[in-house]
Amino acid sequence: MLLTLIQKEVLGQILSVRFYISFALGCILLVPATYILVEDYGLLQREFGPLVKEGFSVPTGGSTFYLNRKIPRLHILASGLDQNLSLRSHNLMHEGTYFGESQFVHNLLGDIFSHLDFVFFINIVGSLLAFTFTFDGISGERQQGTLRLVMAHPVQRTLLILAKFLGSYLSFIISLLPALMGVVLVLYLHPDVGLKNSDWVAFLWLLLFALLNIGVFFMLGLFVSCLTREPKTTLIALMILWVLLVLAVPNYSPFVAAKLHPIPAFHQVQEQVDSLTEGQRPPVLEQWAYIRSHGGDPRAFSPEEQREFHAIWRYHRSKFYAKECTKIWENFFNQMDIQAKMAQYLSLISPSATFTYLATDLSHTGIESEHAFRFATIRFRRRFMVKLDEYIQKTGDRTKLLHLDKEVAPDFVLPQPMVSEVISTHLPQSLALVVHFFLCFCGAQVVFIRSSI
Repeated sequence: MLLTLIQKEVLGQILSVRFYISFALGCILLVPATYILVEDYGLLQREFGPLVKEGFSVPTGGSTFYLNRKIPRLHILASGLDQNLSLRSHNLMHEGTYFGESQFVHNLLGDIFSHLDFVFFINIVGSLLAFTFTFDGISGERQQGTLRLVMAHPVQRTLLILAKFLGSYLSFIISLLPALMGVVLVLYLHPDVGLKNSDWVAFLWLLLFALLNIGVFFMLGLFVSCLTREPKTTLIALMILWVLLVLAVPNYSPFVAAKLHPIPAFHQVQEQVDSLTEGQRPPVLEQWAYIRSHGGDPRAFSPEEQREFHAIWRYHRSKFYAKECTKIWENFFNQMDIQAKMAQYLSLISPSATFTYLATDLSHTGIESEHAFRFATIRFRRRFMVKLDEYIQKTGDRTKLLHLDKEVAPDFVLPQPMVSEVISTHLPQSLALVVHFFLCFCGAQVVFIRSSI
């Protein structure tokens, strides 16, 4: 009986206009958008990649260094933080600033609009299509009178709801199969991508969470259809829910989290750091002592004496920054991390927001990846100063601060969590999608069993 009901539902959906609309939107939007992002990724790899190699780098003759990371490959599917995603941290000896490289956009018009990537398609287009497949699943047949005819047969109501869901859901997946195959072919055949095995595993998990997210919206559509008696009423209610779940909750959650757990502004932290560094007297006193011990006239210093004189200030300030100022930045980033996690948990009532967190962190373009990079730079700064201080204590040569040498720097290792680690870390988000689906399914069953036909 269940298979018969599913076959009936699938056949009805495939013969409907919405099936072909879903097929057309997948082919027109998803495949070309993926190809465009792949082309952009390849262009940036050729232009930006050779200039910034992953790890520790020092400009020629430079007195500072850079910490770099690669452009995440799966940015093609999940843009995530995009322009706010830091690929380089520089001037770590002094300013400690973090910045992206405007890495993903060449045409400024792109800043105005959202990126049409895989995550955007699933969250916006996919959720709306889910409602079009299900809004008249029960209310439409109830209005037309066909539901009464179906229930005249020995059909359990629980089986009917399950068949409605599976039939419409399978029809939707069938309509998107050509587009998904096109995305896979673009990722596999394009020479600029070069996905590794771990990237393909992450892509499979991303696809799994996307299907689960869409399944929640399908079940929600059937739930509301059971509550109403007319399809137009169902559609209006679903549009209101869509605005709340897809737009309102993800945008309001950070605001609520900021009120519940306020943190200082970035410029306030920078001012605190500046006030600490400006109040340091030891390098000034030692510089005066150096001037007195070398004739009392800095203008008469030899080039070697000039380098030693400037190295005094650089050494003290860099050591103080690595020891004291990084504590301020680390505390600030910890508070940012707490606020971000609070916003994530507040937005778990939205399957769309939950899927976005999962997708961006799987693709290394989300909050977790950004925070990991920033904390890695802080840890590197401390290790670097410890190693540099040992070198200076051993040789007495402070001029290494003016012309940095890679030999005195520790290795910069950016943690790259495995897919299994990301999944285990985001277990609450994964369970939230399952709970959303279960609640909608149970709600639809209860309402349909208790309602009149």
